[in-house]
Amino acid sequence: NKMIHSIQSAENALMASNERFVTVLDSVDATIYVADINTYEILFMNQSMKNLFGSDLIGKRCYQVFRGESNPCPVCKNDALIDDQGEPKGVAVWEEENPVTKRWFLNYDRAIHWIDDRVVHLQIAFETTKIRELDRKRKEAEAMLRQSQKMEAIGKLAGGVAHDLNNVLSGIINYPELLLLDLPEDHDLREPIEEIKSSGERAATIVDDLLTLARRGVAVNEQVDINHLISQCATLPEYDKLLSFHPGVHLVLSLEKDLNPVNGSPVHMQKSIMNLISNAAEAMPEGGQIQVSTRNLNPEEIMNEGLPSYPNGYVLICVADQGVGIAKEEQEKIFEPFYTKKVMGRSGTGLGMAVVWGTVEDHGGQIKIDSQVGQGTVFHIYLPASAREAVSADVKTIDLDAFQGNGETILVVDDVKEQREVAKRMLSRLGYTVAAVSSGEEAVAHVREHPVDLLVLDMIMAPGINGRQTYEQIVSFKPDQRAILASGFSESEDVKQTMHLGAGQYIKKPYSIEIIAQAVKRELSGPAGE
Repeated sequence: NKMIHSIQSAENALMASNERFVTVLDSVDATIYVADINTYEILFMNQSMKNLFGSDLIGKRCYQVFRGESNPCPVCKNDALIDDQGEPKGVAVWEEENPVTKRWFLNYDRAIHWIDDRVVHLQIAFETTKIRELDRKRKEAEAMLRQSQKMEAIGKLAGGVAHDLNNVLSGIINYPELLLLDLPEDHDLREPIEEIKSSGERAATIVDDLLTLARRGVAVNEQVDINHLISQCATLPEYDKLLSFHPGVHLVLSLEKDLNPVNGSPVHMQKSIMNLISNAAEAMPEGGQIQVSTRNLNPEEIMNEGLPSYPNGYVLICVADQGVGIAKEEQEKIFEPFYTKKVMGRSGTGLGMAVVWGTVEDHGGQIKIDSQVGQGTVFHIYLPASAREAVSADVKTIDLDAFQGNGETILVVDDVKEQREVAKRMLSRLGYTVAAVSSGEEAVAHVREHPVDLLVLDMIMAPGINGRQTYEQIVSFKPDQRAILASGFSESEDVKQTMHLGAGQYIKKPYSIEIIAQAVKRELSGPAGE
């Protein structure tokens, strides 16, 4: 009896020890299993493994359960875990996506002696799916940061070039404009002068791309109906030109009816969409379908895409083609300025995709690419939505007679002689009394001696004080001085500070006679500082 009791006590202790051991293994946040190294029979699975693959798998073959194979799998580590005498040696560490669960695991495999002294395969595996996803997002964020830094550096150069080019283009656009005002409709020179003006305007659009590239050319303050902009694309001259080179291309629109509006610049947004459409057409030399679609994203999609939270969610714009696709190594380059496979002079300047990237960034959005070589490309643009109803307004030609002045005095302040001269001619043509100076210091002295009704003030002047500093000095002795601001660059912090001091509208060079006519009349007619 004592012997029986002793044996029972030993068995109970062994069972209790075994239960504690299993409890410990079941509490580990990792999958653990043991299989016979020769027969592949599963001898033990902890609870995590049972939860993942099922609880009634003891006795089945490991390659059937864990890999879905009918024979021992090619990645089996059994041979690497034992030596020539069949005894355990070392550990094998490897990471792979499981073909059954589609989850990633970091596996630690070793051979051990089982309770009956046979050699078995023990695996402890930690799931790394979430870690890999976080690492992927981290790498994407780092790539976006590098892209931002690269674009910022290039943008500073582009912005400076754009400023100088805009000053030059003012004469090319404005002098023909003035000549056309005085030429009869049937004059022989009208057509070549209109062509000169049109060429200047086309050059100005390229400069505007440079300003967008500089990431200082978009004022995000207007309600935009994205569906309206996309629908208009098929009516643009750029689209007609596109079809002349790619007659086999068809544009298909799939636009959500109740699409939320967004805040931003309709001109830059539409240009970006047209750039993507043009890119899609170039990718289909034999023709095909370009599908442009829009829809509102739901909260779950926003979270899955890793987008920052916005009160009104996001609008998604997709531009998809059936073209040649973009190789993985090229996808990181396509947003770089001047990287293009298009035919220069026929389909672009190499700035198109850089403009798209800059515009999306300026509007607080993100752009992603889904492309495979030979299977086409989809560009996904995510833009923060607005709660208010979008209102679109078409630009209309104005009647200059309604914007004529009554001899009011205007001082043009600009360091570029050609810009001063053309501004004087335009304003004189509108009925104003105009003087011009070449620096901020001259402007301050002029206003002290000869007060004027309005300043047309350049923002970037060298050497000497800039536009903001000039206005600061003038309002120190003439607080109600009216002014409009002009620059060949774009709306900067100096512009905003000058407007805060009381200056009125900001206009970008090269400006047309219609634009300056409206800006001057609005500033002279309204209360000071508006």
